Amino acid sequence: MRGQLSTNLPPPQGELSCNWIGNFLPSGMADEDRMVKIESALAHLDQLTEALNETVIEQDKTLRRLNQQLEQLTERMAKDNADSIKSNNAKPPHYQ
Repeated sequence: MRGQLSTNLPPPQGELSCNWIGNFLPSGMADEDRMVKIESALAHLDQLTEALNETVIEQDKTLRRLNQQLEQLTERMAKDNADSIKSNNAKPPHYQ
């Protein structure tokens, strides 16, 4: 599942806040049950964070590689262009 994230938790509604987890914890729950749900949600968020981190690292590597290739191609095109200009700029016969 590399590059894709899945979650059983719905996205937060409205403004982003840290209180969205409260939607999953009814106030009448026993403290032990609430703690288990909070720990489960935290573990899930840790997994999502790790997956996001791996994705960002992979994308950074890809961007660095693509930037290097772009620089190489740009340099090659500039050299080819300069060579083309030099070859098309023939001296008149009386200068040779």
